[in-house]
Amino acid sequence: MYEGRFDSLAGVSTRVAIKVIHPDFANENGFQELFIQEARISARLEHLNVVRVQQFNREASLYYLVMEYIDGVTFRKIVSACRRHNQRLPLTLLAELGRQACEGLHYAHALTDESGQALRLVHRDMKPSNLMLNVQGVVKVLDFGISYAQGQQESRGSVKGTWGYMAPEQAEGEPVGPAADLYGLASVLYEVATLEPLFPETDNTAIRRELVADGGARRAAGLGGPYADLAGVLVRALQRDPHARYRSAEAMARALSQLVPDPMLARDELVRKVA
Repeated sequence: MYEGRFDSLAGVSTRVAIKVIHPDFANENGFQELFIQEARISARLEHLNVVRVQQFNREASLYYLVMEYIDGVTFRKIVSACRRHNQRLPLTLLAELGRQACEGLHYAHALTDESGQALRLVHRDMKPSNLMLNVQGVVKVLDFGISYAQGQQESRGSVKGTWGYMAPEQAEGEPVGPAADLYGLASVLYEVATLEPLFPETDNTAIRRELVADGGARRAAGLGGPYADLAGVLVRALQRDPHARYRSAEAMARALSQLVPDPMLARDELVRKVA
């Protein structure tokens, strides 16, 4: 990812982010196809809580995506900063981060094509580095690089995502729906709350055992103190059975909104935290 400027008429220049395929994989057809797929999907996304793609092009053999530049921090950096300063985010701010992320996910999940046909889009890679908080206090969902849309051909049993944030069905290579993104987001929110990963295990086999044993929900149930009210939301989103989770990202957003008595005040406080 690079920072750049997009120049247009009368000296108007816009700050942008430019995404390219890593040079080690730039000439591999599989990576190029994934990148083109990401461009096709991302070009349709236009929502406050989703990063906006402005252009897709190629220079010689190098494909690149031009996206809005987000002046802010990833959730990964939020966790690191909280650890460094020995601070925790207040419940209301954490719930507001999750609520906004759910708004972006709900929009993506409900996306249709020009004919009105549901795309059934699933992000599949909810993790702290794919969520950002900008200086206006707005959460942005990033990187639809391994997202799935209806009709997409994939090998059965293939596992795509990031271990430690994948839903159980995703880790088993089974078909996934929007509920998989809710599991991933809940894993991220748990990490922002506790400053520790939901699954600190480094071995994929050990993580898979925890997923099968409903380890995510059990660990979230242990949240107490200032996050006791958040525990119930996370426990439901982290159920092993996708049908036992929230019926949609919108439903999860509503549950989180109950923990944010004053959204405007929460947004103002998020702006101060970013600063």
